[in-house]
Amino acid sequence: MRTIKRISQPLNQGKYETIQEIASAYAREKQEHLPDYQDDALFGRHRNERTLRDQLVRAGYRSPHGVSARMWKLAQKDAYETVKKQWAALAERIRPLVAAHRSGSGLGDVNWTDNQMRYAYWLLSDPRRLAQLVGGEAVIPKHFKIEAGRRKVVRNYLRRVVRRQRGEQPCVKLERAFTLDANMYDIRVSAAGTQILAITSLIPRQRIRIPLKGKTVIRGNIQIVLNDDKQRIEVHYTADIKPAKLAKRQAATNSRITQKHPDGQKEEPTETIVAVDAGLSEVFTDEAGHRYGTGLGRLIYEESDRILAKNRRRNKLHQLAEKHSRAGRHQKARNIRRLNLGQKKQKAQRRRNQSELERQI
Repeated sequence: MRTIKRISQPLNQGKYETIQEIASAYAREKQEHLPDYQDDALFGRHRNERTLRDQLVRAGYRSPHGVSARMWKLAQKDAYETVKKQWAALAERIRPLVAAHRSGSGLGDVNWTDNQMRYAYWLLSDPRRLAQLVGGEAVIPKHFKIEAGRRKVVRNYLRRVVRRQRGEQPCVKLERAFTLDANMYDIRVSAAGTQILAITSLIPRQRIRIPLKGKTVIRGNIQIVLNDDKQRIEVHYTADIKPAKLAKRQAATNSRITQKHPDGQKEEPTETIVAVDAGLSEVFTDEAGHRYGTGLGRLIYEESDRILAKNRRRNKLHQLAEKHSRAGRHQKARNIRRLNLGQKKQKAQRRRNQSELERQI
């Protein structure tokens, strides 16, 4: 899954201001729902945004900011996801602090049992579970047992740490983006061949036509992001990026292979079997000496060198963190691990490289 960004052509002042009004109304609507989920116990009890949304629908809720029913539901979902992400980020910051209580770590003042460690990580693994705990509920696991006294020690510790680490509650600070579902826009093509995105406006049954640069298939939920500097919009949407599937092998007696030279010229289809040899500097070479996928070797070697250099730097930072830990500077060690030794960016880079290797092949 990858986020794809499409850019619009420059828009006239009137059209751009109309889209700004939608973004402003959407932001105010999102802020309307954020306080509902900032009640920790309430957020913990809601399985997802739909439970509260259904209550609002039954109560006949209408947006006070002039957005449609579809849009206020998207803004309400956006508010739920914002609070959920805050809890998930908070859990990631707390994990190293919990790890310091493991027996033999040499970082914590109090060593916990294996069950206490398991209980703490179980609470941190679900944003709703952690919110319930902070909201005052004693969340008890059913798939393993832990004594009440040891459970209380973990709960009290996590509540104290959350209070210290939490920071400010999220709020909408910028009015520059809004979300649309597939029923709130459609894609058309003008007589000149330009792709036109027609989005819903604040006026019922009236859409705003936005000319886009390039041509791609757009489907599912999209996010409209305003660019004030260039007076245009960006369309963000997600799509699965998969390498092209290899064609099924045909019977040798009737195989038809169209050969393509590196210079771009094509040969006529033949009925002969062509032998290929897989390589490291290229994907393969055929029996006539033509090389295919010549960028493979460069990609492999560059990525290998990048990983080697990166790991050398990470090893130095890891050793530095261990040095601070042994000297009793635990906060300094935790900061180095949290700010410099994270794996999210590293894993994302690995996925991108793997996807490019598969594409080349």
